[in-house]
Amino acid sequence: MTSRIRSARGARRVGRAPLLIGLAVLAICTGGGVAAAQTPLTDETTSTTAEATGDAGAGPDATEPPKDTVEGTTQSADDPATQRDGARLVRENVKPSTIFTSGLRKAKFTFETAGGTSDTVIEATKRGSGKVVQTWHRDGVQPGDPESVRWNGRKSGGGKAKGRYFFAVKSAGGGKISRKRADGKREVRVYPAKFPVRGRHQYWDGFGAGRNHQGQDVGANCGTTLVAAQAGKVAYKGYDGGGYGNYVIINVAGEPHAEVYGHLKRSASVRQGSNVKTGEKIGEVGATGNASGCHLHFEYWNGKYPDGNAQPSVTKKLKEWDGWS
Repeated sequence: MTSRIRSARGARRVGRAPLLIGLAVLAICTGGGVAAAQTPLTDETTSTTAEATGDAGAGPDATEPPKDTVEGTTQSADDPATQRDGARLVRENVKPSTIFTSGLRKAKFTFETAGGTSDTVIEATKRGSGKVVQTWHRDGVQPGDPESVRWNGRKSGGGKAKGRYFFAVKSAGGGKISRKRADGKREVRVYPAKFPVRGRHQYWDGFGAGRNHQGQDVGANCGTTLVAAQAGKVAYKGYDGGGYGNYVIINVAGEPHAEVYGHLKRSASVRQGSNVKTGEKIGEVGATGNASGCHLHFEYWNGKYPDGNAQPSVTKKLKEWDGWS
């Protein structure tokens, strides 16, 4: 009995073997691919795949715009050398801050750019009105190289500037050059004349006083410096014992006027026929000739020497010049 039972079991096992083998083969054929597809990728697998496909570093950064290239060298777009906004001012300065037209010192305006080579126009512009009174041109201005212009206070069309002015730097093509980050000052005050007595003083007899006085007397200590009120040419210098004493006459440059300086302590220190600048020393206050006390006798003529005539506006002129200088 036992033998039969064992034999029967063995027969059943042999009969089921083909079925089990068939099922195993079916599972391998239909399920193996799915298992492979569901297998998670390791870091090593990812790295190997990327290198094989040539997409190393692919991801969000791969869409970043390429860096600018300048003369074959790759640079960041934030590098100053690759800025595309053109030249811009980084520094500007003017010295001195006050000048007198055609005076001993001119205004020197210095500026420096960055961002690119540029052809520029520099304009002296009236504060308030915005009127341009003088221009200069500088071609091929290199970034980082200071450029400068000098101004004597005269307008390009003739005449003298007066008041507050500033220097503006522009592109020769008419475009603006940014000065938002520029350091320094660009404003200058310009005056057309300088008060001639350079020390403490008082106003004495004016025009028409006494016996037809033709000028304005300005009392001051003997030896006080006298300067030319306006630039011009020394038309005459001499001595008049009964009147002016040591005196000098200057024809004003560019204007139909002359100025007379009388009672100088000594002969004028400038030569007849020479040109003088505004503020240049011409002598010292004295009391030569027909004078009571040390003072300057000053006349302002309409017309040049020798054909001019003394004007009653002399006192007004002197006080105006006195107010700013």
